[in-house]
Amino acid sequence: MIQKLLNQGMTSLRAGDLKTAEHRARMALAKKPGHPGALHLLAMVALRVGDQDTAIKALETAIRVAPRVADLHNHLAEALRGVGRAEEAVAAAREATRLAPNAAAVHNNLGLALRATGDLTAAETALRRACELDPRYPKAPFNLGTVLLTLERPVEAVPAIRRALELNPRYARAWDGLGAALSALDRREEAREAFERATTLAPSMAKPWLHLAQVLEPSRDALAMVDKALALDPGYVDAMVTKGQLLSRLERKDEATAVFRQAVERRRDDPTIWQALGEHFFRHFQFANATRAFERVLELDPDRPEARGSLAFSRAEICAWQDRATEIEALERLIENELEAGKTSPLSPHAAVFFPFPPALHRAIATRHAERIAKRVEPLPPRSPIHTRPDRLRVGYLSSDFRNNALAHLTRRLFGLHDRDRFAIHAYSLGKDDGSEYRSGIAADCDVFVDLRETSDGDAATRIRDDEVDILVDLVGFAGGGRPAIVAHRAAPIQAIWLYPGTMGGLFHDYFIGDRWMSPPDAPSTIDQIAEAVVVLPECYQVNDHRQPIAETTSRAALGVPEDAFVFCCFCAPAKVDPEIFTTWMRILDRVDDSVLWLLDLGEEAQANLRREAEARGIASDRLAFGKHLPKDEHLARLKLADLGLDTRTCNGHTTVSDALWAELPVVTTPGVHLAGHVAGSLLRAIGLPELITPDLAAYESLVVELATSPQRLTAVRAKLVDQRGSFPLFDTPRFVRGLERAYDAMWARHARGEAPATMIIEERES
Repeated sequence: MIQKLLNQGMTSLRAGDLKTAEHRARMALAKKPGHPGALHLLAMVALRVGDQDTAIKALETAIRVAPRVADLHNHLAEALRGVGRAEEAVAAAREATRLAPNAAAVHNNLGLALRATGDLTAAETALRRACELDPRYPKAPFNLGTVLLTLERPVEAVPAIRRALELNPRYARAWDGLGAALSALDRREEAREAFERATTLAPSMAKPWLHLAQVLEPSRDALAMVDKALALDPGYVDAMVTKGQLLSRLERKDEATAVFRQAVERRRDDPTIWQALGEHFFRHFQFANATRAFERVLELDPDRPEARGSLAFSRAEICAWQDRATEIEALERLIENELEAGKTSPLSPHAAVFFPFPPALHRAIATRHAERIAKRVEPLPPRSPIHTRPDRLRVGYLSSDFRNNALAHLTRRLFGLHDRDRFAIHAYSLGKDDGSEYRSGIAADCDVFVDLRETSDGDAATRIRDDEVDILVDLVGFAGGGRPAIVAHRAAPIQAIWLYPGTMGGLFHDYFIGDRWMSPPDAPSTIDQIAEAVVVLPECYQVNDHRQPIAETTSRAALGVPEDAFVFCCFCAPAKVDPEIFTTWMRILDRVDDSVLWLLDLGEEAQANLRREAEARGIASDRLAFGKHLPKDEHLARLKLADLGLDTRTCNGHTTVSDALWAELPVVTTPGVHLAGHVAGSLLRAIGLPELITPDLAAYESLVVELATSPQRLTAVRAKLVDQRGSFPLFDTPRFVRGLERAYDAMWARHARGEAPATMIIEERES
């Protein structure tokens, strides 16, 4: 009688009639309490409705009676995994495999339990065993594919999941998983089709709609898809986070913040949500809010590496230097440990530029970041070789900053000055159209200007390949808005990184365009840091605009600076200001009577922190003045009101230093330990002022004080700058472009001969 009830209950369970199945199980238990079969049936019903606690209790009771039934241990592992008891789930699954070593289902369940503990290598082994034991069992290859995807091996994940779909073409979760694997390979169109198939097979399942939104990003259609996911499951927190990220990238800052707050309210103790919220605040320059969000992440999960890196960078942006030396030392050790473990750095390659790590560590960070990109990119097939130079060499510039931005301020005249008889100039924009003259002017000066903002990396690379670009020049690298995966597709036969102050790891970019001062090819720091072949430009690696307008000069008082003070200034980003250089500046203020320091204002928190740091060093906080962001011509006019520019050390001023020199304001610098700390020296040499480059902080302080207290010497230096601004290479943009073109010719000649990229020194050509 009991067996008949159990048979009827199993039939009801298979038909989805859970109520009848549970009723049969309880009837059997009423007749024979503790019957393992009845408890097993009750547990399976509980698992179907998500009641793991009931399932665990029933299965543990059944196992005490029938300890050698593999299915009981197998389902107990599933239930334990469902409540987050992963280690216990592994133990239960291992007992199931001991009792039924040739059952694919138990090895599959062991793989899932191991995955839940984070032991992905062991999970892969278990799932491969399940596939071997039963090649007709679709769950095993699907789960294997998801583990391979987590291991960042999407190339292997795709065929595994396709095998599951061969066995069960209506397996909606597998279609969703296939879409995720294809998306990781940037095969977005195929991924979109897979996600759409999943939504057709399971239209009420929210997850595929969310994944469809993610693969459609950055297009605005993505928002409609994520809203569909939220309509199906209004409490779907992952969808809220994705919606917040989409809105943030679409510059809808306030809406994004509201959505993130909604997600936080639902899961206040989820560090992943706080991390996403912090990244949103950071993207929109709300560094104090970002800092608090990242601090909350570490309260919830003290061992979260990416939060450590994010927090260090956001604190740097508000000059929050409490325990700075200890923090940097710990961060350096953390990065080294993560890299040794085969992981990526918790600090991005671009963020690392602001920290005084050894050059070799910067290279290691970039290389590992590039390796991670390589795992999800399938390069385009090589272009047919061309052994002669085309009449017009096609040069493509790739950037997110063809807008009112520091990089466009430097490159504004570059594109129109290229020799159109010998070069065709293409620009590929990854950033928004801000309607500025920089955007429209650059577009007008190019032969081809393409907006790729809403184009996938793979499609963008295909477009560049179809345009037959010969040399692709990446202008942003790992910096914000950069998309190195486009370059990883090998869109052009020659690819170079330029104006980004660091290596890209050498996997996709053939050349690093530098100069003999910033990246001397034989120097240990260059060899340690730059993985690409170095192209040494004749004078300076940084292009500048020789036609920048300067507004009418206003008064100091109108800008909040004392009229009768000696005004030092540094308008670098706060993250470039570290305690060591700030201490030097405060000693300078102490030694120069009636002097003030004029800095860039990036928020009340950074300003308050710097005023507090000044007071701690014995300097009245009112000797610091802060200037807001201004239009470029007004900023240049503001620089004319200062007496002497002060550079930062770890990461020098780049555009900010050339802005000062264009405004005829001398700047004193000292080199840092890595490449980004040598840029200002290159700029000063290119304008004939090497005497303003000092070897260390002590010499830096001494020279600054001497200039500030010796009016005649400072006047002579300024007169020299005024005299040489129009004749030296730094602001001779046509001359610079001719040198850059010779570099392109040299790259192409080497490629046409079939030779690998190699260091090249481009000599100045006599006119």
